[in-house]
Amino acid sequence: MTKENATLIIGSLPPFRSAAAALGLSTAETLAVSQDVTFVIDDMAPEPPEGLPFVVIRLRDLQANWGTYQGHQRLYIPGSEGDSLFPLELLHMAPGVVMPATLSLFPLAESTCRAGGTWPDAYWRWLKDRTGQHASTLYTARVHHRRESKTQAAITPALDLLLSPATGLIAASPAMARMLTASGMTPNLVLDQPPVIAEPHTSDHKPPAVLYVAQEGVAAQACRKSLSVFDAFKDVSHLSIHPAARHLSAAIAEADIVAFLDGHDQACSPGLASAIQAQKRILTAGQPWTRHLSEGSHIALPHGKAHATLATSVAAVLSDKILAAHLAKHQTTKGADSAHALSTLLQATDIAQADLSQPAEEPASAPTEAGPKVAANIKTAALIGAVPPPAVLRELLPSLDIERSPHFCTPALAARLATLTGEKAASLLAKIGYEAPLILDSGHTPGNHRQPVTFESVRKGLKAQKAISFGCSVEGAADGDRLLEGAGIAPKLTLRIDFVETDRNAPTEGFLPDCGLFWRHDTVRHALQCVLVVGHRRGSFLLKAGAPDARYMIAGTGVSCAISGGTAATLSSDSLGLLEFRLMALDNTVGTPLGSIDLRKQLAQAGLILEWSAL
Repeated sequence: MTKENATLIIGSLPPFRSAAAALGLSTAETLAVSQDVTFVIDDMAPEPPEGLPFVVIRLRDLQANWGTYQGHQRLYIPGSEGDSLFPLELLHMAPGVVMPATLSLFPLAESTCRAGGTWPDAYWRWLKDRTGQHASTLYTARVHHRRESKTQAAITPALDLLLSPATGLIAASPAMARMLTASGMTPNLVLDQPPVIAEPHTSDHKPPAVLYVAQEGVAAQACRKSLSVFDAFKDVSHLSIHPAARHLSAAIAEADIVAFLDGHDQACSPGLASAIQAQKRILTAGQPWTRHLSEGSHIALPHGKAHATLATSVAAVLSDKILAAHLAKHQTTKGADSAHALSTLLQATDIAQADLSQPAEEPASAPTEAGPKVAANIKTAALIGAVPPPAVLRELLPSLDIERSPHFCTPALAARLATLTGEKAASLLAKIGYEAPLILDSGHTPGNHRQPVTFESVRKGLKAQKAISFGCSVEGAADGDRLLEGAGIAPKLTLRIDFVETDRNAPTEGFLPDCGLFWRHDTVRHALQCVLVVGHRRGSFLLKAGAPDARYMIAGTGVSCAISGGTAATLSSDSLGLLEFRLMALDNTVGTPLGSIDLRKQLAQAGLILEWSAL
């Protein structure tokens, strides 16, 4: 395989159940037949299926090895769900060819603009250009009243707002081409069907099988119940499969009839392309990407919930030989080779210059001499830096009176917490119980809201004359990093975030003082960003689910893995004594990501358990 044929596909893969994952999988599998394909997924994405015919790497791997990948062709496959935020953000840093998986990207407009620092100005300019005199009303509803409109998503799909850096545009169906054109964008390539690998025809069997391609299995159950009362249809097999399932093409190859019932917001259907390739009898439900099919080649239902009409149509196809012959005679032709056309466009597109390499880390400063150990019987002390949660301090220093021990922050920690939370440092530190002065440490001192002072300059005004530093080095202070030395204990924290499902005003961010946890709920990605003040520099921690049946996907520094009640992730804190990670909830059976409501309920009920590693 030559270097010129190397392609990066940036998007998502199953077990995500999104249009982007379905199109990304079929495209990568097809291109991998003739090209060197590397698929880039987010650091927090669940593990993809095994046995894929292409290489899968995470975003951090791409950034760490950018010199290897910067000459690859780049193909972005975004959709309208949260798993497509990272390719849209990356597109603005490293432009490439884009093949949208959904007809609209409007649900991601705000999040993408916020990530690029252009919200709400870019949104207002785009809205005014697109809607004219109606812009003010729509802007007020979205920005000030936080109201979302499905109608607006269809009328203003935000394709021109979010895909402007693209070096080329591919419409995966004529329906997608119409939407791009309506948005003032001209596709460089229009495919009749998305690229798929033709599976061998294996449905010559009795009894016949009907496959329902749908988000849920309700349609298959309804048709089975309706038709099972007739002796002629008792043996018919009714199977349901998700549109983003790993083995969708293989399942279609084994079926006699394939009914496509969902995906009205999608740009195309890889499953439909597979069914056409395999010359199956097809039922559709009014999706935009079925309008270009040959007349008389399929049965068109009014919508996907018309189960009675669906059952009647299935019965007619199974029993009426004249109808079956008519469908076979008018079958949609396979059309041009989509994979070849796609590959040709990619190779003909100039690669935009970009630099995604991670900035070089500052060389580690010479290790400072460790401070004195903390006296085990200390009663009060000034606590400086990333002070551990009260429960941990009580376990490590049982005699310490935490309420009478003032907390002080260092300039570096204050700046970092302000960046992570988006709050002003002064108000943030006051809210979490830190005193006003910033204590000068021996590390790097960034500009801050207040001039730092030495601990000696404030000691005389304190009742606590001794000091303990956490995640920093302060002259005259005992070294809190040494508290675990020889202690023979491993403190544990149980992390739970309360949630009332019926509370429409439930907070989406907060601080838990008992745990030292800053948290923020990303309702678009259905994920939680967590920052724990652990007070131990470069320490090692174990994180696992708080219940045997709970499962999460964790992304930390250099780590991406699934955890459960019996499987833990090993995380590392930074040089300031902060532990950062992101998580999403996974279905305990099939491992698919769960939505925001299920995530919050699982965190409230099962929670997480964090364990310090004993030294």
